Amino acid sequence: MEILFVLGFFVVLVLTGVSIFGVLLALMVAALLLFISGLLVFVIKLFPWLLLAVIAAGLWHACNKAPSLKDNKKYQR
Repeated sequence: MEILFVLGFFVVLVLTGVSIFGVLLALMVAALLLFISGLLVFVIKLFPWLLLAVIAAGLWHACNKAPSLKDNKKYQR
């Protein structure tokens, strides 16, 4: 992950030149790149657990299905 920060910083410095504005822009771009890549890694790490939660909720819903009004003889006239 840190290599992305360094690469982003280097690329922006090369493109803008070494000035105060260039350094600040490079820091902002590199921080944004690091933030987005961190979020991507976080989502990839959580994906199996999110998939498991969806499957568990689907199974719970399938096993504990409430009877519909059509199936309940008390409510029919």
